Amino acid sequence: MNSKKIEQKALIGGIFVNFLMCCAGVLVYNATQIEALFVDAYFSAITLISGVFSLIVSKISARRSKKFPEGFLYWNHSIHCFNHY
Repeated sequence: MNSKKIEQKALIGGIFVNFLMCCAGVLVYNATQIEALFVDAYFSAITLISGVFSLIVSKISARRSKKFPEGFLYWNHSIHCFNHY
């Protein structure tokens, strides 16, 4: 298994866990109306969106073409623009 596949499996696991945390945060917020739990759910949703974007970039950057024989690695830098919130 190459490093891209390992990275993508780890991202899928993180996306799944963040989805569970987001759903759990919203459910507990609806039950208790504690605003701190809504903020936790909101940050989990942001991390979930960032994880989905990272997975997409990971799949795109693994492709190779005649013009980019090493892959589309310049996409990896775009993740840093969105992950520093």
